[in-house]
Amino acid sequence: MVFCGKPSKGCSNCRTRRIKCDQLDPACSQCLRASKKCPGYRDQLALMFRDENEKVLTKVLTNSRDLAKRNQSKSRKNSGDESVSSSSRSTSVARSPALPIGLLRFSISPALAAPLQDEGIRFFFTHYVTSGSRPLSGEVDFARGSPPWTLLSVDPSFNNAVSSVGFAGLSNVTKDPEHTIAARKKYAASLRDITIALKDTSTSDLDATFKSVMLLAAFEIVNGNSQSNGGSWGVHIDGAAAILKLIISRKPQGLPATRLQMMFVLSVCFKALSRGEQVPSSVHDWTRSVRNSMDAIDSHATVLADIMIRCVNFLSTIKNAALVDSITIYLEAVDCDAELQDWDAQLPEEWRHKSIPTNDTSDFIYEGQIHVYDDLWRARIYTNYRWMRIMLCQVLLEHQANLAMLAADETVQRKDSLRTISELAHDICTSISSQLTRFDDVENVRKQVPPMSGVFLLLLPISVAGSAMGVPESMYLWSIRMLENIGNTMGVYQALAMIPLVKMQREKWNSVDGGFNMPSRGNIWISDALITSLSSI
Repeated sequence: MVFCGKPSKGCSNCRTRRIKCDQLDPACSQCLRASKKCPGYRDQLALMFRDENEKVLTKVLTNSRDLAKRNQSKSRKNSGDESVSSSSRSTSVARSPALPIGLLRFSISPALAAPLQDEGIRFFFTHYVTSGSRPLSGEVDFARGSPPWTLLSVDPSFNNAVSSVGFAGLSNVTKDPEHTIAARKKYAASLRDITIALKDTSTSDLDATFKSVMLLAAFEIVNGNSQSNGGSWGVHIDGAAAILKLIISRKPQGLPATRLQMMFVLSVCFKALSRGEQVPSSVHDWTRSVRNSMDAIDSHATVLADIMIRCVNFLSTIKNAALVDSITIYLEAVDCDAELQDWDAQLPEEWRHKSIPTNDTSDFIYEGQIHVYDDLWRARIYTNYRWMRIMLCQVLLEHQANLAMLAADETVQRKDSLRTISELAHDICTSISSQLTRFDDVENVRKQVPPMSGVFLLLLPISVAGSAMGVPESMYLWSIRMLENIGNTMGVYQALAMIPLVKMQREKWNSVDGGFNMPSRGNIWISDALITSLSSI
């Protein structure tokens, strides 16, 4: 992993003696009392990103040797079988059929096309990026000088990080150990470059380093490692947060936040919710401070982030049982839901979508309808509004049943909450197609999309919609099929890891009180690796 937690800030003398260091400048009090020379304090940022290349490379070399032994064994077996032709012997150790990548179509200079020689990068852009006309068919169309392509050509860490994610997905699809080894080698190379960059942050491109770390977080999602190894996705998010804090501290006061940074704030929220933690107050303060500096239309995202932080802090207290009183929980959920409704009511037309029918029968089309958005980044942001309201409505349904004073209105309120859940879950499912591809036959739509946008962002909304209280069986089954499709054909194993959780949550709704009781520690919340900030890299 890249991020290694918060290291001790004390001097080496105090760490050796295992005593608390007050970190005074120029020498700590403990060293002064012991009449010792205080050696000073460590570079915190550099320590947070320890170089674990040796461990990663050891795995790579071990797997390389295992692969060589298997190939030698297969070769000896084939050579002893006279009935097997030379051509069939050569195919007996060939790679498994890969997912058709198709012909790539790029509007870039030959110099920028060089990264496409990397099989992992090709897979990444043809399966995890929503740009161009039809990415699902394997075609991608980028404008000349597009930021991700420029960065691929000039920043080795970013290049290796993109390649590692692509090779990881390709390995999951083809089951080819050579792809697995390539993914780990690229991961180790990117980690090495990140470590070097953080040794001297004054000369490093911290924006590129931040994006590289986020891509390594995506690597964990593709491999389905969000819960193993101590929650790899979460610790990468912590590491990226440390870099982002440094980036912000170096920028002039009042400089507007980027779209990537706003998406990252939401990633911090999801991590906090998954662990039952409060969102750091520094993140909350920064979100409010940049509201007036952003584009007037985009600034609505900062308002939603502010509300989301409050909602996450509230839901986290329920998750860890710090808040158990039904009256308090009910009233707080009502307030949070009202804030979200007000936010939606004040959105300008640029945030709205068009819902149009389609004859397309593709698996990712839900009930013959698609949503068309002017701007995919805003569509991503808006999806968070939907699933958060679903969770709040489920909290309302659980706790209003415990309040005798609301018995007279319970039926009306329950119907209202279930209707809201059904409508929002339906909108999530209908919007998925537009977030996987772009429809060129829709008039008067700008079709603005982020330079890079990951399918990873769709896993949590699909899971929440499919497992939501009261949704029809057809929606639940469609959500399962979508997760299977993303996991098996795109190689994102975290999607497959989500399926048992969705089924478990669905069974709980159907087994208790007619499906209208919500466990306060719903297992759907443990899926912490479902949203990353790749949509605006």
